[in-house]
Amino acid sequence: GQSIAALAGVTTTISGAAGGVTALVANLILHERKTGEATFDIVILMNGSLAGLVAITSGCAFMEPWASFFTGVGAGLVYVFSSDLLLRCGIDDAVDAIPVHFVGGAWGMIATGLFAKPKYMDIVYGSVEHPGWLYAPTDPTLLMTQIFTVCFITMVTAFSMLPFFVILSYCGFLRVDSIAEIVGLDI
Repeated sequence: GQSIAALAGVTTTISGAAGGVTALVANLILHERKTGEATFDIVILMNGSLAGLVAITSGCAFMEPWASFFTGVGAGLVYVFSSDLLLRCGIDDAVDAIPVHFVGGAWGMIATGLFAKPKYMDIVYGSVEHPGWLYAPTDPTLLMTQIFTVCFITMVTAFSMLPFFVILSYCGFLRVDSIAEIVGLDI
């Protein structure tokens, strides 16, 4: 009980910190390659940290601290690259909710399928039947289940929200005025 709670606190803290620092450094490198100027962006740091926290949520009680570090690093990287991809696609996600929550959460689900340790699964669930793929390379059940779950959640959300957004678009409620569109909503 208490050891799992302590583990969850430690892994959550490590993943959030790793996500923030990784996003900051990755953005620094990308920005410097694009513009020639090295700049640190506090918003990238905060959103990278949030992505790390979101990513560790599904597996904070099942991962070793070293695995939570790699979960956070992965979350920071997928945050930076998915945020950049949205901008290149012309999608203005003012608060980077998609890269932080959707992409970071999807990575966290996959990371749980990779790094869930049998010892902690036994303490929490009383079973070690399907541990993370790293601990049982011949049993990808948990990893495949996590990937299927990410796909299922994505499809259910898309199909249930599509009619709502089509109606909003038809009524003109999905667009802001042209000046705000040019400037951006995050300024």
